[in-house]
Amino acid sequence: MSAPQGWTPYRVGPDLAGLVLFETAGRPQARLLTPDGVLGEPRPLPTGTEGMQVAANLVVAAYERDGARRIAALRLPALEPVWDVAHPVGGYPYYVEDCAPMVCVTDSDRVWVLDPADGAARWQGQVGGSYALAPGVLVSNVNERPRYGVLRDTVTGRVLLRLADWSVIEHDGRSVLLAYVGDDRTWFGAAEPAGSGRPRVLGVGGPTLDRCWADTRGTADAGLVVCQALLGGLDVYRYTR
Repeated sequence: MSAPQGWTPYRVGPDLAGLVLFETAGRPQARLLTPDGVLGEPRPLPTGTEGMQVAANLVVAAYERDGARRIAALRLPALEPVWDVAHPVGGYPYYVEDCAPMVCVTDSDRVWVLDPADGAARWQGQVGGSYALAPGVLVSNVNERPRYGVLRDTVTGRVLLRLADWSVIEHDGRSVLLAYVGDDRTWFGAAEPAGSGRPRVLGVGGPTLDRCWADTRGTADAGLVVCQALLGGLDVYRYTR
């Protein structure tokens, strides 16, 4: 490959299905490079496209036409055009993210959730920052309460669970794993995205830097949480569901 380009991974489930190449020499275009090295035919992107992202099995490209900002989408793996809509964000910076099964467009405080079928905004909100936790589950923050998180249904925006003082570690495929740090200890908990009430406490560990990761490959009955220890190194905890 000799032309200037960027690339982004294209996954089907957990598996890498290829790389989407974004070529910038001349008219911008995209093409798919499969894991075994087969290079697909180039597909044109709108003139003025400055970048692209893979989200919800689409290549999503932002561009400007006649002074108006727009978003165009091409469906993978064939890269055929499926929709072209007005960009919902009024100013920069913004980010296009995969929040399966939807497409999320965010700026610093707001999120617009687009339907991958037609690009229509299904809901929007002032969320103080957000990210996809698991398929169908979005984590958003509350600006005036830094440690107060909210789990939302990605498709509808409905609040599933409010997490006062707990921080989200990860989704382990069944439950949302949580942590709370205070008094030189770390409390670990779990919650069901569609549940109600307070999270259930799994156990108590040593102080951490509030940076933990979960082993999402755990068994049906147990899993691992790894935390960065306050005094260096890693603390590994086993939990049972």
